[in-house]
Amino acid sequence: MKKSVLKATILLSAAILSMATVSVFADDELVPTTEVTEVVDNTVENVVTDIIELSNDIPESQSEKAEEILSSEVIENSEVTTESIEVMKTTAATSDEAEEAEVTIPQYEENVADFNQVPMTDVYSMFTEDGKEHVIYFGRPTCYYCRQFSPDLKDFNTLMNNRLEYYNTDSQDFDEAAANFLFRTVGIPGTPTIIRLQNGQIVSAWVGGGISGQELYDYLFTGKIPAAMAGE
Repeated sequence: MKKSVLKATILLSAAILSMATVSVFADDELVPTTEVTEVVDNTVENVVTDIIELSNDIPESQSEKAEEILSSEVIENSEVTTESIEVMKTTAATSDEAEEAEVTIPQYEENVADFNQVPMTDVYSMFTEDGKEHVIYFGRPTCYYCRQFSPDLKDFNTLMNNRLEYYNTDSQDFDEAAANFLFRTVGIPGTPTIIRLQNGQIVSAWVGGGISGQELYDYLFTGKIPAAMAGE
């Protein structure tokens, strides 16, 4: 099972065209981006690369660390009992089991089934002065972080009365022109990305996962900072 990478939070203003350059993790390399809107959490994948395990994404398991601790304590303290060792092993195993279960592609597809999937032509139109409000999610089933975030996105869509629009970057119409538009013109660093637009202008956005559907809703529509970020 993949384990989440070390978390880092990068906050930028909502005006996407006035951003400084930042970098976020994309698979196993750092991808420089420009003009990025609110970038939160580095659980983001570059949508134009194949999925590769992050080189720093496989830390020692809790149980392996526990074994090392146990070994050193047994050597240094002969009074450590078999019972206490078993308790520590059980605790470590329970911690491992508590890790987030990986969402499969079929589960992801089920979670996003009620989203309003749109073609790239509609995406272009959203960034024009169309007099409308849009909230669009950029993601794909082959993106690990998109899959992990999909249950929360499902809740978010429910809060929006099923108005969330979705562009699948694995779609056949995601060509070079589309990639240049999203990565260079709009400035998104990868997937998952959720953007709220009004009359073609970006009002707020969230890149990455790590928050609940309610927190995402509150952040995009009221600017309320998620609890996980409040102390940072």
